[in-house]
Amino acid sequence: MVKNGLHAIALNQRLAFGPSLWSRQGLAQLQALVLMPHTRRRRDDSLELLHWLNRHIDELDLHSTYYTQRVFRQHPFDPPRDLGAGLPQPPRTV
Repeated sequence: MVKNGLHAIALNQRLAFGPSLWSRQGLAQLQALVLMPHTRRRRDDSLELLHWLNRHIDELDLHSTYYTQRVFRQHPFDPPRDLGAGLPQPPRTV
């Protein structure tokens, strides 16, 4: 939804980039648009949110890649490793 809103702002200003809107050049041109105050605020907030989301998605990708490499590096007939080593464990009930 964030990208859809930014794309609509670009199209309303006759800035038709398609998928290349998300390149550095496209984002720079989107940022350089002279807009009405309410649209400028929406654009700036949406760009900030887009950068935040991309940063967190990249971090999650890095963690999932690390986890996947740890799991699949193990031989299929070995007993499972404790992949949660070092993480707090839930209390045991007797």
